[in-house]
Amino acid sequence: WIQAIFDLILVISLLSLGWLVGLGFGVKDRLLRLAVAFPLGAGLMTWALFLLSWAGVPFNRISIVVTYALLLIPPFYRLHHMMGRKGSDYAEMATSNNALTPVRIWIFRFSLLSFVFLFLFAAFISLGRSYSSWDAIAIWSVKGYGIAMEESIQAGRVWGAHNLSYPLNLSLLIGIFRSISGDLIPGSKIVF
Repeated sequence: WIQAIFDLILVISLLSLGWLVGLGFGVKDRLLRLAVAFPLGAGLMTWALFLLSWAGVPFNRISIVVTYALLLIPPFYRLHHMMGRKGSDYAEMATSNNALTPVRIWIFRFSLLSFVFLFLFAAFISLGRSYSSWDAIAIWSVKGYGIAMEESIQAGRVWGAHNLSYPLNLSLLIGIFRSISGDLIPGSKIVF
């Protein structure tokens, strides 16, 4: 259970990063912000880790946690700046634009229920099938484990197929899971 909790915390952390970045930079629609939260958070995190590893910083737990903390600074600063500058006008505008009528409440409930169902269905498929195909095993997971083990993106030259021909986002995400939680379940399948 402990490893499953770590994996869930990793997914929620990446979702939160994307959510805050979307909020801080003006995505006001909650469903749209939720839709872009994971790709935005995961994309920013893997891009930053890629650049750091390329510059010679080891890809390990410490660099992952520090990078995540540093990536949180701009959206928090932006939110603080927005709230300080607009004050109660911003809060009033946010509540007046999001007034929920009975129809909107039912639409929201249906959308939320649909999202939860689709998320659980996608998670079930991801956990059951994502590493069963050749590409997922040969390219993404082996490369991610190699990057985590050697603590460098340069491990992608040796581990897995296709050298460094493909973008390393998925491999870096898998490497994050491997570095932080050991990826014994493996929780990195949720990424798929």
